[in-house]
Amino acid sequence: MVRKSFLNALLVTVVYTTAWCVGYGTEPVAERSIFPPQWKLSREVEHAMTKGARARATLRVVDSTGKCVPNARVRLNFMFFERKNNFETGLTDTNGLFSAERDTMSECNWFIEKENYYDTEGMHSFAANLTNDSVKHGRWQPWNPTLEVVLKEKRKPIPMYTKRVELTFPKRIEVGFDAERGDLVAPYGKGVNTNIIFKYTSTFSRDNIHNITNDITIATYSGGGFIQLEREQYSRKENVYEAPLGGYKENLTFELVRWPGKIIKDVSLPKQAYLVFKTAEIKNLSRFGIICDFEYGECWEQPNYCTVIFLYYFNPTPDDRNLEFDGKNNLFNPGRRES
Repeated sequence: MVRKSFLNALLVTVVYTTAWCVGYGTEPVAERSIFPPQWKLSREVEHAMTKGARARATLRVVDSTGKCVPNARVRLNFMFFERKNNFETGLTDTNGLFSAERDTMSECNWFIEKENYYDTEGMHSFAANLTNDSVKHGRWQPWNPTLEVVLKEKRKPIPMYTKRVELTFPKRIEVGFDAERGDLVAPYGKGVNTNIIFKYTSTFSRDNIHNITNDITIATYSGGGFIQLEREQYSRKENVYEAPLGGYKENLTFELVRWPGKIIKDVSLPKQAYLVFKTAEIKNLSRFGIICDFEYGECWEQPNYCTVIFLYYFNPTPDDRNLEFDGKNNLFNPGRRES
């Protein structure tokens, strides 16, 4: 079995090295085997990796509940260096199935769409766990695997407040953020109601200013909080349809400890993650939203200040956990399409 990351890097080497040799009229490198000898790959497998082998795949398209999706438009591509139009297109049948067959050097990928659904894409590697059984009689194995693909349905898209903000405020004090106005609460901005609270601190080494420790705490009033979730990697609908009922943490702290040329500690919000937040308001009401692409750091233009940048979505309706933005009705700019 071969490590997938190393295999992918090798595939690039195989493709470009083979192409270079063919371009100069010399013997193709694949015939001399550029694969590590300890892999002990058969000639047939090496040929498939450099010259291609036949592959067939069937996609089974379902919605988020597992129900088959018929008449979805599919484009199924088979990776083959410098071979144009190496794909099939069509519609899923009544069982949500679509099959295609082409030559490929290692993988296929797809794009699927349908009205009232969120576009999705994905890929499958025929060489993910490469052995001498991966290719038999000129065909990638297993032959014609059925690959389930989730095409998320649109449920109840709603208008929301959405904005990418860049906020600058003093260090070492708590500062409120008003999600409905998209600004810090006075005196640092034009906000009125505090939905999220920020507090940033940092320390520097006296010997070297590049030795820095900084952290930021984001919080809500008692009864609110945050949940960190992973984005959906392949679907246009990256986040949850509605906010969870429970499991919220009242505050979160991100921290960075850096020395010159070295990160000692990094607790941050990963690019592939986002936060669902719940506000705590009067009469035990709550409102819900999403924060993503969160970054923070020292504001070098203003000593003793910091800068926070993030994108957020906010449903202004009390106790409505719906987080499905309709992509066109931004309540900051009604009628302007944003996603």
